[in-house]
Amino acid sequence: MCVTQAVNCSLNLQTDKYEMTATSPDDKAFFNCMEFMGFKIIKRVADRIYLSIIGERLEVKLVDTMPFDSYRKKMSIVIKLGKDKYVLYTKGADSAVVPYLNCSKKE
Repeated sequence: MCVTQAVNCSLNLQTDKYEMTATSPDDKAFFNCMEFMGFKIIKRVADRIYLSIIGERLEVKLVDTMPFDSYRKKMSIVIKLGKDKYVLYTKGADSAVVPYLNCSKKE
């Protein structure tokens, strides 16, 4: 979710490094944890996000964002991976997300 507008990526012209800022302490903490575990946003240019995932470089396209609102009690993003794979990520209140989970056992 850190690729949404909740976390912004900007180039510091003095250090020539990208820095992240967040709109909430929760988002900043989540972002810092992900960086610590090896998931880093290298840069963001318009709808393209360049990531490093445990050392492997990846480019994703941000297709759509559905910001958090009090009615939905969740936020979602759709990203495009590669040529034709789309992924929806959602975060939010348990009461808003759990009913949509498929808990069937995979064999």
